[in-house]
Amino acid sequence: MWLLKGTKTVNGNRTVPLNSKAINAIKNLEAVYNLFNMKYKFIARTRFNNPIDNNGFHDLLSRMLEKADIDKPLTIHQLRHTFASRALKLLEAM
Repeated sequence: MWLLKGTKTVNGNRTVPLNSKAINAIKNLEAVYNLFNMKYKFIARTRFNNPIDNNGFHDLLSRMLEKADIDKPLTIHQLRHTFASRALKLLEAM
């Protein structure tokens, strides 16, 4: 059984802006799920249709870094902060 929790506080809720490339990627993924008649509740999920947990994301990131021949260690947390910093810079430039 999966228990999905929200943020610790209401102030922790965020709206994450997505660019058109990200939106199209999600739509393409949904189309693949539909092609294989898969019901989807989660965008990122395991092959058993469960949401990917922190360990799963860590393993996925490690495999992606290895495949991209990137030997510098990188964490999901660092990616999150990098994304937030880049998104804020883009908003400031508007």
